Parts: sequence; structure tokens; C-alpha cells
Amino acid sequence: MRKAVAKKKIALMREVEQKWADGTVETMEDHWLNGAERNGYDRKIAQTIWDDVLKFAEYAFNKSHSAAYGILTMQTAWLKAHYPNEYMAAVLSSYTGKTDKIVHYVNACKQDGIAVLPPDINQSRGDFTATAEGVRFGLAGLKGVGEKVVELIIEEREKNGPFTSLHDFAFRVPGDACNKRVVEALVKGGAFDSTGYTRRQLWGFVNEGSLLEQAARRQRDREAGQVTMFDLFAEATEADAAEVEDEIPAPDGVEWERNVKLRYEKESIGIFVSDHPLSPYANVMANHAHAGLGSLDDEDTFRDGRTSDFAGMVADVQVKTTQKGSNMAIVRLEDMEAGVDCVFWSTTWEKYREVVQLELETGEIPVIHVRGKLERSDRGAQVIVYEVDQLVADGGGGQGAARGPAAMSIHVRSEMFSNETMRQLSAIFDNYPGAQPVTLFIEQADGRKFRAELPVSVNCASQEMIARVGELVGTGAVQLR
Repeated sequence: MRKAVAKKKIALMREVEQKWADGTVETMEDHWLNGAERNGYDRKIAQTIWDDVLKFAEYAFNKSHSAAYGILTMQTAWLKAHYPNEYMAAVLSSYTGKTDKIVHYVNACKQDGIAVLPPDINQSRGDFTATAEGVRFGLAGLKGVGEKVVELIIEEREKNGPFTSLHDFAFRVPGDACNKRVVEALVKGGAFDSTGYTRRQLWGFVNEGSLLEQAARRQRDREAGQVTMFDLFAEATEADAAEVEDEIPAPDGVEWERNVKLRYEKESIGIFVSDHPLSPYANVMANHAHAGLGSLDDEDTFRDGRTSDFAGMVADVQVKTTQKGSNMAIVRLEDMEAGVDCVFWSTTWEKYREVVQLELETGEIPVIHVRGKLERSDRGAQVIVYEVDQLVADGGGGQGAARGPAAMSIHVRSEMFSNETMRQLSAIFDNYPGAQPVTLFIEQADGRKFRAELPVSVNCASQEMIARVGELVGTGAVQLR
């Protein structure tokens, strides 16, 4: 029985018949109860003990582990409360290379009011860095910028001070850190934004001028041992630096279009950092989807085999030819946290392909509402699409019917809240199951607010539920979005 409990094998304890030493063939449960009676014990007492054993077996946990995890939980909670930027920088750094996790914790930072900033040539180190403004993306997170390059950049920065411009950077860092691939990645990721130049103008310096050629030539001269007037005469330092500065064009303030800028940023960093293409669509998406795509693993929110509503942007389209010669498509749908593959069978693809492939005709990224059946397998989740509507950012919502509120938050003062209030809230929520999350905010007397995601999903469209919650905590305490 110890082995069954330790491995959480409830079926083995309740359903599987075994042959015991006394010759009986019974399940473990029957053998326990019948054996207790044979040994003179009350069957009700044996049943009570057995029920306790079963409950423990559902999640058996060693006491020493509980103690260690309890200490770790308190330590990390203290760090997160008192050093939130440093804490989240460490969490993000621990998931370097795991894009899904990075996106998840970037969104967690935003929910907690912690700004996640693009990499910066003068502030970033290799990993995520805590700053007064928030958490700064690390230089090593840029595609094409390796750890060795980062070490060279930081070494030069710490030795001779911050970089004042892309030109200053190009003439100062070693050649390994200043090839075209590295500089393009830094520009697209926003690492030079703090120098006052737009990414578009910086891109022009790299691809339309001779900046990198001049820097490479100067590097070769150094390696060949050649010296310049700058090297020979210390008193010429300020004049030489001023001459170089005079040759740098002034900022023109002309930036790439928003979608172009964000596309390049994602190419370089792997995720959207400074903004997100879906930011203008956040409300309308929430009104058309049962929940965000980050909840796909939650079977209570999205049940396997059930038709549900999803919303997001079209990130990729793969058109394939079926055995019958018709076309079908696999469309990657992404929201601000996760993504899912959507299967368009031939008839559905023919009906909605113009909406899905809007970018090919207009250059705009399609943002759509999808109704379809969720299917889970060993290869992950996918949606079999039935209907598609285009969404618009002004809140008009396209052709589909809105889903109503996407979430509920409850704001109460600490002196008005108690365990009994929580018990009554839970009882209300149990009667109105749904797909929308509930967030609880408790304000302390000193003005601090504590935020908790309650482990429930409710039907926010139920006016009866909203009224009952309002009666309990106050109508003004309930907010829907």
C-alpha cells in the first residue's frame, strides 16, 4: 500500500484485484476493510482511515520537502515583494532560449506594472538586467549576437564609457563585435534607441553608407600597427573627437511604420518588446474569445472536442494540396501570450482564405476571430476551424457576435474582507461556472495593494452572479472587462 500511495496509483488501490497471502482475491480497498473486520475492528473506523489514505494518495508529499518548499516560497515571495525588478530579471534570465516561457513572464511583468524594456547598448548585459525603470532585455538574447560579442561590448563600455552613437560604437569596439550581422541585430532590436536616432535612420547608416567599411579599415590599421595623429598627440584628442562628431548626420526623426518596426524587433529578439501589433485589438479580442491562447492547457477553460471561440493575428499560413487536388491550410494563430495551429479544410479554406491572407493584398496583418473545435493530442493542440471573422481595432468587432466580459476583478479594503467573505464568494462562483478568470485586489491601510488570481473560472455574462457578488462586497467593488 505504501508503494501505491507513493506513486499515486489510486486505481491500483480501488479497482485491481490481487491474490493475498491469506488466499483471498480482493481489491486493496476490500482487503483493508474486510481484514479490519476479521481482526475485530469497526468497519466504519476502517473506512474513515481508508478515506484519509486515499485523500493523501492523491498528492502524497514528504514532510521534509514541504518544509524546504515552504522556506523557498517565503524567500522568493519576499524577494518579489521588495525587489520586484531584480526578481523578475532573474526569472526571465533563467528561461533564456525558451520563447514561450519568456513571453509568459514578460506578460506577468506587465500585469504587475513592471516595464520590460528593449535591449540597450549602454545598460544591458548578457542576461536580463534590473534597472530603475524596469527589466532590460539582455544583449545575448538578440539573434546573431553571441556571448563573446557581448563580452567585448561590455568590456569597451566599462573601460571607456557609454557609447554616444552608432558611429562611436563602430569605431570603438573590436571588429568581431562590429560586423554587419551583429550591428543589424542590435539596430532591429532597439539597442541604439537611447542614442536619439530612429531605427530606420540607423539601418540606413549600416546598409546605405560606408560606416562599417570605415570601421573595419580603422580596425585593420590598428592591427597592422599603423598610428594616426590621434595616437601620436594627446593634445589632439578633443579636436579629433569633435571632428568625428561633426561627420555624424543629425537625427532625422523618421521611423519605420509601426508594423515594420515591430516585425524587425521580433526577428531580432524573438518576441515583441517595445509594443505588440495586437495592442490596439486587446479589448475586441477579449470580447470575442472564450479566453486567451495561454489558457489552452487548462481543460476547464478549453475542453477537448468542444467548439470554442479564439482570437489573434495570423502569424503564418501553410497552404497544402490534398489527395483530391484541392487546397487546405494550416494557419498559425497567435495572441499576445501564446499560439495555436488552426486547420482549414478545403471548403472552409476556400470560404475564408481572403480574410486570412489579407496581408498579401494590403500589407496589413489579419486579426481574426475563429470559431472551431479544439483537439488535443501528443503533438499538441489544434483547432478545426468552422467560422472566421475579421476584427477591427476600433471596437467594432467585425462580423462576429461579441462574447461579453472577458474577466472580472474584485477590489476590496482589507478591513472589509475575511475568510467568511472568501467562503461566500467561492460558494457563489461554484454556481456560475464559465471560462472567465477572476482577480482579487485587497487594499491595505497603508495603501499597498495585493493581487491574487483566484483558482476559478466563472461566467461573467451572468447578471445574477454579478448582482450576488455585488451584494456581498459592494457593487462598486466589482469590475468587468
